Parts: sequence; C-alpha cells; structure tokens
Amino acid sequence: MNLLLLFLRLETKRLWRDRTLPLAFLLMTVFLAVAVQSGRGFVRKERAIIASAQTEEKTRILGLKQQIAELTSGTATQQPSRGSDPRLPSNVGRLGQHWAVKPPVSVMGTLAAGRNDLYPPCLPVSNRGVETLFGIGEIENPQFLLTGRFDPVFVLVFLFPLFLLALGYNLLSEERENGTLALLRAQSVPLPAVLGAKTTARWLLFALPVAVFAPTLLLLAGLFGGDRITGDTIVRLVLVTVLTACYGAFWLALCAGVNALRKDSATNVATLVGIWLLLTLIVPGALQEGAGVLFPVPSRIALIEATRKNSMKTTQQGNALLARYYEDHPELAEAAQSKTIDPKDFSARRAAVAKSVEQIVEPLIVRHDTQLRRQQEFTTRFSWLSPVITFASALEELAGSGAERQQRFETQVKRFREQWQEFFLPRVFARMTISVRDIESLPRFTFEEEAEGMVQGRALGVAFPVVGLTLLLGAAAARLLERRD
Repeated sequence: MNLLLLFLRLETKRLWRDRTLPLAFLLMTVFLAVAVQSGRGFVRKERAIIASAQTEEKTRILGLKQQIAELTSGTATQQPSRGSDPRLPSNVGRLGQHWAVKPPVSVMGTLAAGRNDLYPPCLPVSNRGVETLFGIGEIENPQFLLTGRFDPVFVLVFLFPLFLLALGYNLLSEERENGTLALLRAQSVPLPAVLGAKTTARWLLFALPVAVFAPTLLLLAGLFGGDRITGDTIVRLVLVTVLTACYGAFWLALCAGVNALRKDSATNVATLVGIWLLLTLIVPGALQEGAGVLFPVPSRIALIEATRKNSMKTTQQGNALLARYYEDHPELAEAAQSKTIDPKDFSARRAAVAKSVEQIVEPLIVRHDTQLRRQQEFTTRFSWLSPVITFASALEELAGSGAERQQRFETQVKRFREQWQEFFLPRVFARMTISVRDIESLPRFTFEEEAEGMVQGRALGVAFPVVGLTLLLGAAAARLLERRD
C-alpha cells in the first residue's frame, strides 16, 4: 500500500506538470459550458411553448364565458352557428380544449433533452379522438432528431470517455517504449502497483474534477436562470457527480485492462476506440433494432386509415348508435325527451359515432402502446451489455426527460381525457346547455410527479453494476500483470 501511495504521488506530480491534462480539462470545460448553454436554450423554448399554450387557453376560455353570458342575457349582436355555439356541450368539449402540461424539472432540465426532443411538453385534451393526443408530430428540427442534441449528457456520455482514453491508452506502453519499464522491473517494483497508481492519478486529476464541475455548472446556470433550488435538486446534482465519477472510473479501468495485455500504444488506441464504438454505438443500435424486430409497433398510417374507414361506416349508422346508447343510459334518454330539441340532434349523434369509432380503434392503440412498452422493457433488460446505456438512462431520469416520466405523463393524460369525456358526454346526450358556471368547473390537469425517492433510487442503482464492472476490470488487469511477471 505504501508503494502504491508513493507511485500515486509521483504520478500526480508528473501529470500536474504535463500540459496534456490541463488542456484536456480546459476543452472539457468549454464543451460543458457550451452544452449547458444549449440545454438552457432548450428549457427556455419548452417553457415558452407551455406559457404560450396556457395564455392561449386562458384567452379562449374567457372568450367562451363572455359569449355564453351575452347569449344568455340576450345582448349578443349575432347568433352563432350550431357548430360554434358555446352553449352546446359538444362544442365546448372541442373548442374549450385543455392543455395538459409536463413542466421541465427545475435546474435538472438543462442536463438532457432526452425524449423531450420527440414529445411536446404539453398535449391538447378535448372531445376529439384519442389518437389525436400523441399524433401532433415532433416539435424539433429533424436534423436535431437525427444527430442528437449537444447537451451535457451528450458531452458526458460520448466525449468524456474519449478524453479518458486519450489520457490512459499508454499507461504502461509508454513506459515500455521509453525503456523505463525495464528499470522499474529491475528494482522489483510490482507492475500492478504502477498501473494502479497511474490509473488512480488520472481519475483524481481529471475524471473526478469533471464529475464535480458538470453539476456545479448546472447549479450556477439554474441560479442565474432564476430556477428554484430545493433539497431534491441538490440530491440529484450529487447523484450526477457520483454517477459521472463511477462512469469515468469504468473507462480508466478499461484502459488499465487493455494496457495489461502489453501491446504497443498504437494497438491500445485501436482497441480502446473499437470498444468505445462498440459500447456507445453498436450495442445500443443493435438493442434498438432487436427491440423493433421482436416487438414491431403497428403503423400509425394503419391507425389513421382504420379510424377513417370506421368513421364513414359508423356515421351511416348514427341514429342506430344513438338509440343504442340511450338504451344503455335510460336516465339520459328521459332527459333528452323532455327537451324541445330534435331527438336526432346532430351533436348527440356525432358523439355516439365518435364513441363507437373510439371503441373500434382502441385495440390498435392498446397494441401500439403495448409494443412500445415491450420495446422499452427489452432495452432495459439488456442495458447491462453497455454501461453507456445505463449511464445515459440514469442521467435522463435525473433530468426529468427519461422514458419513465414520459410514460407516466402519457398515462395521466389518457386518464384525464376520460374525466374530460365524463364531464361533457352526459351533457351532450341529455341535450343540456353549458353555463358560465360549467365553464368555471371544467376539469383541470395537474401532472403528478413520481416519488422523488423512486427516481433517485433508480439512478443510484446504476452505479453498483458500473462499480462492479470497474473492480472486475481492475482485478483482471492486476491478475494479467502478475501472471506475466
């Protein structure tokens, strides 16, 4: 142990005098600063979209209330058409659509765009078909979707390992090529101690400072950006530090393992770059392709086509569907017959048709969601094949842009849409009119976050297999060197 500490102190001094390490840290600092700025820009864009949607909804609801008040008091200058009359529940359910919002996580939203590149932060909930909920398309430039966003997660997941490989590819090969390794062996210095000291020094002087600097930069950006800092925010930032430090240790342990094979520096570079490509690109791509082949998602075009065909078919059966609905809900039939409105009212018939179409296409939507969930489960099950996947997923979860939070949001939106339908459909079929008080009591969506401990526990769980793999690589490297001595 004393010998290891001695070599560690000597290697630390040598690295401190070398210009390579400060230059590498300076470049990482620049990359992280640019990435944080890019992440802040994306968060500002999301918040602007949310604010615009909420302002539009507030203005629209105020307009509906004013129209209803004028029509009720008889002061309206002109009568609206049936398709725009705000007193009809079917029109309010459509015109008064509510925006369900998934807000960015304070401070941490800067860390990763994640799936937020693919899904908008707010979704419109109305009486339209459920297939329109998530079919409004991407909100981002297709070029960004193809290449990925330059955010802090991109820097930490992809660029950070390259810096570590550049610093650690010649841990022992350089000593051998310079002739100093023979001198060390002549003095009976154990090679595992030399390799361990060199690896640890690079972790202490580069990997650990980067692991501390990245969340510090996020915190400063959040403070200057006016974000609210809570205890949970600090815990998440600490977890980013822990995960990044473990991730850096894995790549340095990989460098140690390759150096233990006693190849020349050029071979080490080729081997390490090949492993980097395998873990960062090939394995994730293969898992994604495998999930798509094993669990194919039904075509959205097929869903749209099925909806169109069944809409045309059920429209012709509108009166029969309406009569069947009243048979199932006799209390609404009595209310409808007491009105002076035609019992074959277009709004009620259209609602019955829409409900029938939704029941027909629901199996397609359920299958679509099921296949997506199976793909995600498949990728998660085999994510241990690459620490890159687990590390990136953990950071996305901490940033609030991961798969779990998105799925939770979509589930809550679908549940809220059912509440929205339950508010309007009985009023449609009972031929009721909407009052200002009804507008004020419209259902409101509030996103319920997952328990913070669950998110933090999932993220921290990633550190254990990465640490285990790091220790395994270190032990294997030491064993190889001892056997060849």
